[in-house]
Amino acid sequence: MGELLNTISLNNVYDSLSSILGVSKESIRYYIVKNKFDLVDSDINDVDLQKFFIFLKRDNNQEKITPMMDSITISHLTTRISDLEEDNATIYNLFGSLLQDTDLSLFFKEYGITFKEKNGKIEVTNDGKIIDWEKYHDKAPVAGMVKKRLEGYSITGVDKSINGFLFNGEIYKNRNVNHILRYPEILENILRVMKKDFAVYEWMKRATPYIITFKVNINDLVFDSCDKLNNKQKVYRIIKHCLIFLSKKLLTEWSENENPIIRLKDNLHVKSHDILKIRKVEK
Repeated sequence: MGELLNTISLNNVYDSLSSILGVSKESIRYYIVKNKFDLVDSDINDVDLQKFFIFLKRDNNQEKITPMMDSITISHLTTRISDLEEDNATIYNLFGSLLQDTDLSLFFKEYGITFKEKNGKIEVTNDGKIIDWEKYHDKAPVAGMVKKRLEGYSITGVDKSINGFLFNGEIYKNRNVNHILRYPEILENILRVMKKDFAVYEWMKRATPYIITFKVNINDLVFDSCDKLNNKQKVYRIIKHCLIFLSKKLLTEWSENENPIIRLKDNLHVKSHDILKIRKVEK
């Protein structure tokens, strides 16, 4: 049975790494202090895990270091109109968010936009008319982004997975997601193409941003930059990210723009029993 890598806080990272590796927390801290200048400038592919494991073996009188990790926490930025509580919150992937009665789908419905699934794609109806995104490409280039996410292209397929960050913190400062503090990207994109972008401001007035931290099995997560890793390779990559993170935090050089983005496999949703923490973000 593996352990959870808890990345809710810096101390949680140290504590859970200690359990995962079967070594003392002090030993991990000492390695970070001793190697911080090498690690802080390292690319993920240059981090020498064998060096780390050899040190831990010697420092903890162990013959072998075998990481026992079967799940991690991921932190996800969202905006919701309704209040969120840990015992009733759910994170749907994009298709679920549009097809279920969610804050997002009900808000779209207020402005005459509805969704249904057809042949593994999302069909959008605006004021009773089915939308052909191809007809909007010249008038609104963002229509291509909407088509990619809802219908996909022959070489990419749909893009509906849940994304999040490996390390909890001020994730809204990451340049890739800071707009989500105000609205979901798909909301702004669709309303802009439909020339109903005035409704975006109504969402902004009514919605509250949250950071939701949840646990996910190693088997169910994907790194965008290398999506063919087996579970052992994922675990090793995550530990490398932890070493860089801990070094940068020690030297106060951590930036949220360096926070690794992780996505779940396409068809997955996050249920309330997997949600560990919900934090409201003050605007």
